Amino acid sequence: NDEKLPCPEAVGRVRSVEYFLINTKESLPSEFKHLKYLESLSVASNINTMLLNIELGPEICDLEYLKELRLFSYGLVSLPDEFVNLGNSLEVLDLTANNFASIPEMLTKENFPKLKSLFLIGSRRWTLSDLRRRSEYENRDGIGLYMNTDEDDALRNLLLWDNLEELALSNCYIEGKLPDFKVG
Repeated sequence: NDEKLPCPEAVGRVRSVEYFLINTKESLPSEFKHLKYLESLSVASNINTMLLNIELGPEICDLEYLKELRLFSYGLVSLPDEFVNLGNSLEVLDLTANNFASIPEMLTKENFPKLKSLFLIGSRRWTLSDLRRRSEYENRDGIGLYMNTDEDDALRNLLLWDNLEELALSNCYIEGKLPDFKVG
């Protein structure tokens, strides 16, 4: 009697999966691609996250009903090109506490028109009180999510995302001035 069924074939199929407190140095298991009617996936709390350099593979990128994806504290440094395949269904994307050096370029309003919530909280490997020292950490895989608003428009582009209702970037490394939004 679920009124929110993606299709009649989804009756009795797994639609939500959560894994917490894991220990892996690899991407998601390839078996996830067989969870065809999955709508919500949460994988969180990998051990020693700040030391990992995990590249997300394409395992979940063809899940056409996936609305909510939470890969929290996993150790991710990149998303596959196929990740844009989730753009027509994904509404919530939580990539909190991973090791991205910058906002993945594919995360745009054009690629993800249904996205309402984007979380990139605490994406830092090391704690710095002075960003002038960030070069000391570049040989150790960087400091985490860093952006300079004077040098790129990444923050401005996120703030101009029409359908995005929630954007969380707290506890990342952002320097520069707030973007200018004059209507001209």
